[in-house]
Amino acid sequence: MSTVVRVPDEMYATARHIAALKGEQPSDVIATAWSLYLEHHRDKIADEIEEAARRLRSGDMLASNSRPAGKTRSRARRARAAA
Repeated sequence: MSTVVRVPDEMYATARHIAALKGEQPSDVIATAWSLYLEHHRDKIADEIEEAARRLRSGDMLASNSRPAGKTRSRARRARAAA
């Protein structure tokens, strides 16, 4: 099974260059990079999922240990103001 994933053009160009050097397809390079990312960040990802689950269970979805970035930050501010 495969799924279409959109990546920025610059990232795809880099994957395409690496793939050409290795004699692989760009999708193979991206899949390997994704697997390595998950392997190296597994604990952090699991902790963040558990924290989100804890917030869902407690009903405390507006509390945050980290600041959201970009447009998400302004949406979070508006949600807190409306609460």
